[in-house]
Amino acid sequence: MESEPVPGESLQSGKLAGLAGKKFYVSEDDGKTWTLLCDDVQSGGQGGPYSCTMIEARDGRLLFPTRYTN
Repeated sequence: MESEPVPGESLQSGKLAGLAGKKFYVSEDDGKTWTLLCDDVQSGGQGGPYSCTMIEARDGRLLFPTRYTN
């Protein structure tokens, strides 16, 4: 892991979500250890994820909104 994730959201599942650069992580032990969830989120070089933006759907899916630049 390049840098320690910055904890952000407590999820419905009880897990903790965190961000490190453009990588999203989850922790099941309150931030002691982290598992990579989404690696280097980009959209073909013409956009990228909104900084620190994550949406948890009712069914537990995690959505990472991205922006497109032209």
